[in-house]
Amino acid sequence: MAAVIASLGAYAAAFMAVLLLASAGHKLISKARMREAVMALTGVPAWAAMGVLAAAAVVEAGVTLALLLPATRFVAALAAAGLWGAYLVLILRAGRAVDCGCTFGGRAKASTAAQGGRNVGLVAMALLAAAAARVSPPPGIDLLYGVAALGLFALYLALDQLSALTSPGAVT
Repeated sequence: MAAVIASLGAYAAAFMAVLLLASAGHKLISKARMREAVMALTGVPAWAAMGVLAAAAVVEAGVTLALLLPATRFVAALAAAGLWGAYLVLILRAGRAVDCGCTFGGRAKASTAAQGGRNVGLVAMALLAAAAARVSPPPGIDLLYGVAALGLFALYLALDQLSALTSPGAVT
């Protein structure tokens, strides 16, 4: 049973690493949109938004690397849970339709149950990975975990696009 839990944790860690790496890259590629999202969510002035954005990208990239290493997976998974929890608080705090930068296509989106559910699910996945790392020595991330993570990431992106089709606040 411990081996199954450790494997599930490794799958979760691999997916989270892919998602966080994509998120960090997204922040660097879509700087103008992400700067606007930072200002809308945090209320920081324009001059500080790029610094906050860069810091978030660096933290996401660092957590990505730490998730891939069995020795640091526990702490990295807790950090990922903290990140997604903080993003959830910022999204809910906005309380209005805002492009949070959470998706790869720009659109204003209200703080919906689906958006909150996504972040709650990501926090739960991170906590699973942390718990699994404590149950038994976590396996490394091998090709099988990587392929499964990429498949789950593809499903994640498909759900993101599907929600864009049904969002009343979709930006065209």
